[in-house]
Amino acid sequence: MSLFTQDATFGVKDYDSEVVTRGRAKLKKMFARLVRDINPRPLIHAQVLELRSENSASGRCYVELRTNTVQVEGVGSGYFEDEYAKVGTEWKFASRSLFAMDSTLSLRTFKVT
Repeated sequence: MSLFTQDATFGVKDYDSEVVTRGRAKLKKMFARLVRDINPRPLIHAQVLELRSENSASGRCYVELRTNTVQVEGVGSGYFEDEYAKVGTEWKFASRSLFAMDSTLSLRTFKVT
């Protein structure tokens, strides 16, 4: 969770809908459930970063999302669009959005209540 700012957001979008999770506490719940239920294995490709100021940056990278469970087999692809903030001397995700282009996973997988 230390990779994210305190008020970070993580969004997942497909062609029909979007799920957004806000804040470290809810992000922690979402990621814990993802690891428990589908054990995702993201393979990141072609990361490009743009420094906007000494304290902010943006980026984009492509991802293949593989799962590693007996119950769920799948491969998805998409890309991340990221916003970064410098907190003290460290760069952190202020927001990360996954645009799912081809996925066997439902967006409900990412929903936190």
